[in-house]
Amino acid sequence: MKNRDKFRFLDLPIVVTRNVLSTMNPFDILDLSRTSKRGRWYAKLKQFPSDIPVVMLEKCPHLMIEYEGNWYDFVMTDEKEKDRKRETEIDDTYGKQFEIVYVYSNNIMKDFNKLYTNAISVMNKKIRCISFWMNPLEGRIEESVKWVKLRFPTIDCITIIGQNVPQKDVQYILDNITPTLILRLMAETKEKLPLRIKGTFEQLMIENGSWITVDHATNFSFPYVAFMGTTITNQELNLILKNWIDMKCHLNTKQFEINLMDKENFLDTVLENIPYEIGQPIVPVNLYHNLVGEGCDIKRIDGLEASVYTCEGTMGLVMGLKTKN
Repeated sequence: MKNRDKFRFLDLPIVVTRNVLSTMNPFDILDLSRTSKRGRWYAKLKQFPSDIPVVMLEKCPHLMIEYEGNWYDFVMTDEKEKDRKRETEIDDTYGKQFEIVYVYSNNIMKDFNKLYTNAISVMNKKIRCISFWMNPLEGRIEESVKWVKLRFPTIDCITIIGQNVPQKDVQYILDNITPTLILRLMAETKEKLPLRIKGTFEQLMIENGSWITVDHATNFSFPYVAFMGTTITNQELNLILKNWIDMKCHLNTKQFEINLMDKENFLDTVLENIPYEIGQPIVPVNLYHNLVGEGCDIKRIDGLEASVYTCEGTMGLVMGLKTKN
């Protein structure tokens, strides 16, 4: 009787199997891949068209997979009673759901290597993003950087997160790992001093930018630049725009965004003595930014046009400059 009641998934016709696979999330697929060689073969039939696995380094490492708009998080743990325990968390700010499963190990880094190696093999993906959570990693920064460099010679995206962390720890990561596409610097250091940022990547995003001056803001010439948490005034923003018009800064930048300190009389101050025309609304690169009002078109001395715009983001009002090439 028991044998008749078993659901023999691997014996289903391939068309039916594909339909069943389409309903399975990353937790289910990776569990299936570990059942047998045949189960692994079926798991590889699952399509992950645009999902990117992310490695998060903190007290214990995570493997996160974005799937159908939500995140699936494999969290390593040295607490045996947590093994296979599942939790759900909701991020109200971004409207994301996080499904979490704990994976027990008495040799965490060795078993984590097996976990992510199996995941990228089954998904036919690469690890493209590494996140450093600085506070839980304090005292193990050099060890963590060495681990990353040994396994991932090139990384598309690096994220550094933390509050009140030593300047030297953040700088050590910046000096030793350079992403090919995106650097997200979300850490706030104890010293709040300028950080050295090198490389020729595509996007630079700094969240805690109290150390950023006009000189810093004009010297970073990445294609996409975003600064939040600065103390740059509207008068200084006016100077930055004039320098852009005179081709003294941001020659390679296609979009520049920065927080607004003073929302009153914004256009009168920021566009003072700058010729402009009311233009068509633009589409912000950041999906969580909502455009406020119309854009104002300005022109560089070489004829390149750009739209100056404002938008409301998760951290307040933002001014942007977006070229039209």
